[in-house]
Amino acid sequence: MIAKKRWIGAVLFACAIFTLASDERPVDAKAVAEWSKQLASKDLEEQQRAAFSLSKAGAAALPALDALIKALESRDDAVRFYSMQALSKCGPKAKSAIPAIVQILQQDSPVLSRPAAATLGKLGKDAALPVSKLLNSPSPRTRRMAAVSLALLGPDAADATPALAKALSDDSFRVRRIAAEALTAVRPTTPETRDALIRTLVVDRDPDVCRLAAVALGRMGELALPGLLSLLNGTDPDQRFHAAVGLREMGLKAAPAVKGLARLLGEKDEELRAAGSAALARIGEPAIAGLIEALGDPGAEVRQSAAVALGAMGKSAQKAVKPLIAALIDPKTNAAAAGALGQIGDESAVAPLTKLLQSENPEARTAAAKSLGELGTASSPAILPLVAMMREKDNNSRQTAAVALIRIGKPAVAPLKKILDDKETRLRVLTLVVLGSIGGPDAARALARIGPEAKAGLAAIGTALAGAKDPELLNALKEALGQINIP
Repeated sequence: MIAKKRWIGAVLFACAIFTLASDERPVDAKAVAEWSKQLASKDLEEQQRAAFSLSKAGAAALPALDALIKALESRDDAVRFYSMQALSKCGPKAKSAIPAIVQILQQDSPVLSRPAAATLGKLGKDAALPVSKLLNSPSPRTRRMAAVSLALLGPDAADATPALAKALSDDSFRVRRIAAEALTAVRPTTPETRDALIRTLVVDRDPDVCRLAAVALGRMGELALPGLLSLLNGTDPDQRFHAAVGLREMGLKAAPAVKGLARLLGEKDEELRAAGSAALARIGEPAIAGLIEALGDPGAEVRQSAAVALGAMGKSAQKAVKPLIAALIDPKTNAAAAGALGQIGDESAVAPLTKLLQSENPEARTAAAKSLGELGTASSPAILPLVAMMREKDNNSRQTAAVALIRIGKPAVAPLKKILDDKETRLRVLTLVVLGSIGGPDAARALARIGPEAKAGLAAIGTALAGAKDPELLNALKEALGQINIP
């Protein structure tokens, strides 16, 4: 079983937050000069106030550069913290501070290591080599924070590529993870780094390290293709999975891998199938013919995965519309095929999708309804079957039909008005939500028949749902509808 993906980046996120300038305020040169002097004060509180003020000055703090570097020698953590924050906002122009901040990072301070790493990550490519040397530190925290700095530097960390490649073998999985993350941003171009990343996919057991290494390989392009193909055509499921992840990242350049990726569609492991499908979808045109052929495969999993991949290609998979329509009669594939037709967006699918609304398979019916909604006003012929679907006992079916009718829009108003007098309170409220979301004068006249309490409740719902067009918002709408509690 392939381990599920786990997203990392909390450390990177925290370091990035440190350098945000959300509370910057305009300052004049006189104030900066005064704060610069106060940094050398014998009064600790005055030093702290000056460092804090400069940390809020943004790039305007640059004239205080020398004073800020000197303040990094303070024994007070607050002074050093705010001084580093001020320096980070000056960017690469503050590169003369790099040695002093590297020294702080070397001290392995539980308080200052993270802000030091974040600051170095803002000071530009001159920080790459000095920081990369810390990847050899005996302290795991120092090595990890050095890797964080390099990840934050992104492409500016190119000079650290050999050190990052070496860090892929670090004893600490946390260091390996962040080193791999850094390499995804650096986009290395050397065979040595490629070989280190391939080796990681073979020997490392941490799923996050392998996922990031695969992404880094994918971003290398054709240089990494032979190695990824070798793993893809091997027998180890984890290696095949991560090879597919890398090939997905490579996109069109991974076209030579189409046959190998297509073989993944027949695997029993769901994650392997999904990885193969996603990679084929990203490759695009070169994969379409093979995916259409796979719609006729004896294996149901293969047919389903092929349909998913074609749908993920969107409008570029127009050639697959007729084969996908044909697949709607397949009870094991029709839900995936219906979903794909909605993503591709061809209006010729309206009639067969409308017919699928009569299926005995609830998954197929909801997939068809969702796709009809994605086709918008072209799905007007499906309005009456969708209105009928709103009467079903299954909440998911009702809500999916409601969302589809909202997307179809004004042509649905007249049929919906006819169920405002239905005896079922929940159905009336659901109809109100749909009409309120569609809007327009016809919907307003229909709603005028409802009592003031119902209209007041609808106003809040309609405001929240108005303009819900993209899939994420529509999914949120379905969740909201599911929480309506009518006695």
